[in-house]
Amino acid sequence: MRLFCKKYHSEGLLKKVVFFLLWLFLSSFGQDNKILFNSEKLKQIYGSLKDECRKNIQERSSSGQGTYFIDSDINGSKYKLIFRINNFNELDHLGLYLIKDSLNLPPIREVFDYLEREFLVSALLGDQYPLTTESKNEKIELVYNGRTLKNEQKLFNVSRISIDQNTPFRVRYDPDFFMIEWDLKFSNKFGVKIPNNYSLITEKTKDELELDLLRKIKFQKTSNIITARPRKDQLKPYGTDIFLLTGEIFATTPELSSNRFFMVNDSIYPVFNRLYFQESICDLFLNMISTHKILDITQKLYGGNKEKFKINLNSFYSTFAGDYLIYFGWQNVERENMKASIIICNTIFNFNHLLVIYPSSKTIFDKTGEIKALFYAYIPKENLKKISINSTY
Repeated sequence: MRLFCKKYHSEGLLKKVVFFLLWLFLSSFGQDNKILFNSEKLKQIYGSLKDECRKNIQERSSSGQGTYFIDSDINGSKYKLIFRINNFNELDHLGLYLIKDSLNLPPIREVFDYLEREFLVSALLGDQYPLTTESKNEKIELVYNGRTLKNEQKLFNVSRISIDQNTPFRVRYDPDFFMIEWDLKFSNKFGVKIPNNYSLITEKTKDELELDLLRKIKFQKTSNIITARPRKDQLKPYGTDIFLLTGEIFATTPELSSNRFFMVNDSIYPVFNRLYFQESICDLFLNMISTHKILDITQKLYGGNKEKFKINLNSFYSTFAGDYLIYFGWQNVERENMKASIIICNTIFNFNHLLVIYPSSKTIFDKTGEIKALFYAYIPKENLKKISINSTY
């Protein structure tokens, strides 16, 4: 009987020890470990919030993908915070609620996210007025009543710079800057001039941007092509049976253009046949041809890393639908040694992507076969030509 009791006691003690170690292991992961972050910047901002605020975000984010709002006290002032959870269950945005998605605004959500994040950082730092610290770092320019607000200046009506989602504002932008200006009380105006620098605006490193884009491409589920067709009077004769729709030239490089080629019979349709293989490949890679062709892509990443993946050609281009222009240019037209560059140019922000393809007449027109390609993301214009010329497998 004693032996049984001793054995029972030992087993009970062992269970308690195991339970305690398991509890200790689980508790060693703080509440923040349950939150995934889309960037290191968001992780830092989140970590600067009060425990109660972080707990609220964590609880709300458990509902999954979506946009959420919470009230928060920051340095004695009441604010409404906005945060988003993306389809990868990551914290994708966190800031003060300033810009309503319901407004009819330009497609520059990244700029609005930047402002909401930095307004939150300003509040956490206890800045004298919004974005003081950011302007001291000379990343942006603050404008008050039409005049640049210098770092050493002090405003006599600081309390009136109170901006929320109901404050009227206007947006202007060009290839160099974004300008957002709010109408304050007593006819005062407060504006922020932001350089058109995508890395600055997103506050992501190049490797974060590249990996984020890579993931979007690999998980692309749609597949669309350009279906718009020109009128016959817009076409110019080109060769014997085909016509040219003159497009735009990329920068000052006439070899790279958005020229498209068409045939005209009962209808107008893109060229895609072996007779005109150069023009056909151009139309294919300007995403005008519905195809089952697979791109065998190697993406060159920051730091000399690379990622290999395969994707349907039309699906690849679906990632860049909307505010993008595509330019095509040949580097070698020998049938079995072809090489071409495709520039994917964002029309709002100053960045470009480069796809270098190595097609052949067999892989293009046969039902089977894959097209090898190299992909470089977020390339400055000045580096495009150098990379496209020197790109080899």
